[in-house]
Amino acid sequence: NQNKDEIPQLFAYSQLLLSINGHDGRYGTCGTPKKFWASWKEEDIPESRIEALKNTPLSSAQKDVLFVDRKPPARIWFEDWASRPLHVSGQDRLLIGLLSPQRLLDMTRYFTLVDRKAGKIVARYQQVFGIKRLLERIKSRRSDGGREGGVVWHTTGSGKSFTMVFLSRALILDDDLKQCRIIVVTDRKDLERQLSTTFSTGGELADKKDKEEALATSGRRLAQQIGHGQERIIFSLINKFHTATGYPECHND
Repeated sequence: NQNKDEIPQLFAYSQLLLSINGHDGRYGTCGTPKKFWASWKEEDIPESRIEALKNTPLSSAQKDVLFVDRKPPARIWFEDWASRPLHVSGQDRLLIGLLSPQRLLDMTRYFTLVDRKAGKIVARYQQVFGIKRLLERIKSRRSDGGREGGVVWHTTGSGKSFTMVFLSRALILDDDLKQCRIIVVTDRKDLERQLSTTFSTGGELADKKDKEEALATSGRRLAQQIGHGQERIIFSLINKFHTATGYPECHND
């Protein structure tokens, strides 16, 4: 139904789409190719909580609403089915993980973006929970006021470029962290070019001028950007970053 010869306008404002069959479930967004529809693995809600939610009885009023347009045998079947302990399925994990009000709002605000090349993209569960842990780490401070570092491991083709775009958006939208600046340090030119292009097409760099100003052309230029620049996002090769640290202007309180 999203195809051009169907009713694509119906999906223009949809952010999150779910495909469920009574047992399993996957999610995507408008135009997501079939191979990229993903299952959801929950990391914050304990399995015991999911099981308790699945087995929470419905009130008579809730059942009245559910079965008002159905024939009586449907309700009799449901009452019998719900009278015994219910097994948690992949569909349950998807619904509970994505459709609680706060999680749904987080997914649409922080974890959905429109890329000029790739179209609308919604984050995979690894990206969602990785960024949540990153934000927690960045907000935490040691007794001396410093922060701890960390590593998020990506394999080839797992979406590290989009993870960084999602992270930069989450940082800027977070009330405690929105004054941040971001330096992306890479070890080769093609990766720097790939990342800066993804940031640009994903909307984190406004235009071509923004993209040009974000690229550190030399170690001294990077030192000046760090010390006195106004760029929110800077891209640098690791050798320029090393050179920049030797200049006195490479200091920012």
